[in-house]
Amino acid sequence: MLKTLLAAALLAAAAVVAPQPSGNSATERHEQLANAAADSGDMLSAAVHMEAASAAAPDSIAVARNTAYLYYSLKDPASAIAHFERAVELHGTERSGKESGLHARGALLDCQVQLGRLAAARTQCQAIMQPLLKRGLAAAGTAGDARHFVRVSSCHCMILLFKLGRLKAQAALFRKLTAKFEFLDWELPLQLPTNVYAPGLAARPFWEASEVKFARQLEKQHAVIQRELDAFLASTNGASWDLDDSEDIVSVLAANATGTPRLKLWTEMTLMHYPRRFNATNCRSFPKTCAFLRKAKALTAEIDGEVVDGEAEFLRLSPGAVLNPHSGSSNLHLHAHLGMRVPGGCELSVGSERGGWEEGKVTVFDDSFIHSVDCTKMGKGGGDRIVLHVTFHHPDRMKRATKWRPRRDEL
Repeated sequence: MLKTLLAAALLAAAAVVAPQPSGNSATERHEQLANAAADSGDMLSAAVHMEAASAAAPDSIAVARNTAYLYYSLKDPASAIAHFERAVELHGTERSGKESGLHARGALLDCQVQLGRLAAARTQCQAIMQPLLKRGLAAAGTAGDARHFVRVSSCHCMILLFKLGRLKAQAALFRKLTAKFEFLDWELPLQLPTNVYAPGLAARPFWEASEVKFARQLEKQHAVIQRELDAFLASTNGASWDLDDSEDIVSVLAANATGTPRLKLWTEMTLMHYPRRFNATNCRSFPKTCAFLRKAKALTAEIDGEVVDGEAEFLRLSPGAVLNPHSGSSNLHLHAHLGMRVPGGCELSVGSERGGWEEGKVTVFDDSFIHSVDCTKMGKGGGDRIVLHVTFHHPDRMKRATKWRPRRDEL
């Protein structure tokens, strides 16, 4: 799926934030080693070095924040929030504290929401929104991208109010923010893409599958895809499924963790991902499914001179999983879920509407609206919910498509 839940520069998953000079040679050495380990993909070694850097510089906001970001990328929200809290605690003790502190509060806010600490998160929202609404971009300082910080923090706080059921307060904050910051170009209080908003695209939480050409095409392939999935599950017992590496999984882990190891309630098997790549290993188990996806123009069009691909993967959600309210990164795509195995008791909420899944049918929704999943009523005896999830171009954008590019398998 698209790799974002409140996708933000604040939460640079899979990378260590570039450290600020600390003046401590031991700290700088460990930071350099952590960055080198992260660049090579060895995130556990990176965490060891950042912990050493934290011990060498216990009063450094930058080190505390960088360590928190790293733990967030490792899907360890408890460790992440401990370091974010330390950063906020320190924010008034350095000359750059006011600037760094507001950004640290934004990052802390996200983890508090993820972990369900809503009262504390609301306090953080007040501490962030008040100076932003009073002083504008100047309150965000120069650390990082100030406009992106405002956009993402605004999303955090409006989603929090939505989660708390305070829809009037959420709408009021929406009006204040969009009036204060002209670059906040959202038009609907519940449609809050974090990165890109393209005006003029039809906007509604759920779409009827019958009105979307690609959804109709996908439904016709259900029997073929079902046979390949059944054969795969029978031969592997699901052993090849991976933990979903999107930030969304933090919500699932936080809501359902029972210790170490954490429950893997949200798993995926990727068939296709950006940029125009198929997973050759997985496609060997799903040759006809991947053949269909390769020919789907809604996934690989060139629009306005830009090639922006969709994605496709099987998503498996276990009983008891909860995906907290969040919004996607843009409104340029829609999302199709083809129901493969759908036990009862699992609900999808998008904006103010509620829906779900049906085997053999496609559910189409716009993830730029605030959305969430609740499978707490799904009985363990019914098995997991499995859908084929496909991200495809918004139909209004497809009207401007000029070319279609072939896709390549991964080597």
